[in-house]
Amino acid sequence: MEPGRRDDDAGRRMADRLAAIDLLRGVAILFVLVHHLYGGFIRAPIFLEHPVLLAIPANGLYGVNLFFVLSGFVLFLPIVRRGAAPVGRLELRHFYRRRARRLLPLYYLSVAVAFALAAGWAWPSAGQWRTLASVVTFAFQFDGPRFFPQFHPVLWSLAVEVSFSLVFPLLAGIWLRVPMPYLLGTVVVATTCARCLGMALGPWLPLVSGLPGRLDDFAFGMAAAWLYARRPPPQRPWTWIASGVVLVQLACLASDVRTASWILRATVVPWLLAAGFFAILRGALAVARPTTAGPLQVVGRMSYSIYLWHLMLRDVLIPGVAFAPRTPVGVYLVTLFVVSAVSYRWVEFGHVRDWRTLFLLRRETSEPRAA
Repeated sequence: MEPGRRDDDAGRRMADRLAAIDLLRGVAILFVLVHHLYGGFIRAPIFLEHPVLLAIPANGLYGVNLFFVLSGFVLFLPIVRRGAAPVGRLELRHFYRRRARRLLPLYYLSVAVAFALAAGWAWPSAGQWRTLASVVTFAFQFDGPRFFPQFHPVLWSLAVEVSFSLVFPLLAGIWLRVPMPYLLGTVVVATTCARCLGMALGPWLPLVSGLPGRLDDFAFGMAAAWLYARRPPPQRPWTWIASGVVLVQLACLASDVRTASWILRATVVPWLLAAGFFAILRGALAVARPTTAGPLQVVGRMSYSIYLWHLMLRDVLIPGVAFAPRTPVGVYLVTLFVVSAVSYRWVEFGHVRDWRTLFLLRRETSEPRAA
């Protein structure tokens, strides 16, 4: 193959992979939005009449699980292709600096805005200041009562993401030395034990929903990256996608069983979700193209900003909509996407000169970015 042709094929393959990742991010954030806008409305009483059709929309919170799977993929893919984890001092410093630059500016900006809105015109109480301190230092993820900060509940998943980033170099180094099935199985068993222990304790959220109970999602994403780099794409990608959707559907149905025990929710449901999102990701990587994603791919690229602003703006513009959706949701959605677009452009990627590449108005070929 000619060098120019090889370069074109490599660039097209990177663009296709970026399209698949951003497309799935778009799906994930839309399900989170549906959950926080209409979750309560869908569940009662409509869900009881159409449980199969509404199982996934009624459990849109599981879009966060998909975000974790995608993060595991995009962080591990460059490592597995290079065959070496960042272990040297300079490499670790570079990795952590990039992750901090990617995650922290928007995180702290949203914390400041949410805290100011929660405090209003009154001086914050001592309890509010303690909560703020725990959020700024990420200590709230180890505190059961503060695990979902009252003034900004969505921060819990960012704390999990930051914690995973801290342990990722160690996990990646182990992964490259241990056969993938063994390590994946070990992680699944360990996280399942953590979830079961956390559920038995109350539940204790730092174990159930913190990194100890969520590490298997990241691990399945890493497994998808390993297969993508070292194995040919699946021959029937749509079969993988359909199988994944079925597994996610089963997980949502199982989690909605009124009599389901905590053991079911700590074992079978997370297993089905992780395996389902793994299958969907594996199939999507083989079929997605930049031209097939369209606006949804742009939404996926903006998903970090949308995620951090959506609940805050909902509570300001349309409080109570999750239980009585009779307020102007369209105004809220337009405001959300405008605020998120500004945040995405100037806070997340203010260093990018050509803003058109951020919104897919100009073609680019680059590695997928973690969020």
